[in-house]
Amino acid sequence: MDAALLAIAIVWGSSYLTVQDLDRAMPVLTLLALRFTLAGGGLGVLALRRGRVSRREWRLGVLYGLGQAVILYLEAWGVTRTSAAHAGLLISLAIVWTPLYENAALRRWLPARFYLATGSALGGVALLVGANGWSHATVGDGIFLVAALARTVYFGSLGHVLARAPLEPVRFNAVACSTSALAYWSVGGVGVVHSVGHLSVGSWVGLLYLAGISTVVAFLIQTWAIQRTSAARASLLMGTEPVWSTLVATVVGGESLGLVGVAGAMVVVGSTWWGQRIEAAFRRDTPTSVSVTDHHTS
Repeated sequence: MDAALLAIAIVWGSSYLTVQDLDRAMPVLTLLALRFTLAGGGLGVLALRRGRVSRREWRLGVLYGLGQAVILYLEAWGVTRTSAAHAGLLISLAIVWTPLYENAALRRWLPARFYLATGSALGGVALLVGANGWSHATVGDGIFLVAALARTVYFGSLGHVLARAPLEPVRFNAVACSTSALAYWSVGGVGVVHSVGHLSVGSWVGLLYLAGISTVVAFLIQTWAIQRTSAARASLLMGTEPVWSTLVATVVGGESLGLVGVAGAMVVVGSTWWGQRIEAAFRRDTPTSVSVTDHHTS
């Protein structure tokens, strides 16, 4: 199970570089429309064996599918304007921001160490983004900070929804992914259709990797693994995603962070991991706390 969860983290970590590569072959809207059409179709087939979709799953699936569409657009747009390493590290801030959002809504204070971890993570971001001087900070870095905030609100609110009544995950995500696909098609329209006819075999392989492996297969493995281990352990293992995104970007993509950037990356990863451990322990000791099953949209 641990190996399966780590494999998911590696796959998700590599998704930023894959999106960056695919952006050279097609517009962002085309990439997203095709990815979520394939993912929604795959999950839809699986959902047929899970019974009828309830009204609540339709309603929330459409609502959160639209929210997911916005977040994924920000991430796909942002990664084309910054490095894949920066993207994976900056989006990981949502891991420590989400518990802050949840507990603020519940008017409950996390341990002081958690706020120290959050501040430390932001300090790491400052080192990472300003490694070559703040004049070299990119628009993409800012977009990813906005995306991390959007993810925080998305998962924090979803946590409250699931706390009231659970949703069947395959059916819910089938509706959400299909809604995202429809949103991208409605905006991209003719441009998406035109781009499809010019895609290479390599581009289709990348799309199938994102839709099939990084979305459908990863989701199924995650659900299977979480049912056989603790949510806290699963969260910590999959929280290694920024480590893998950085390694893939530097080793495969040939990106370079520089000494100050490496120091910032280490601070972000270490602070995020520390914050996750503190929050997981707090959740164990506070039965009434709200949590959302780990879910990925990258």
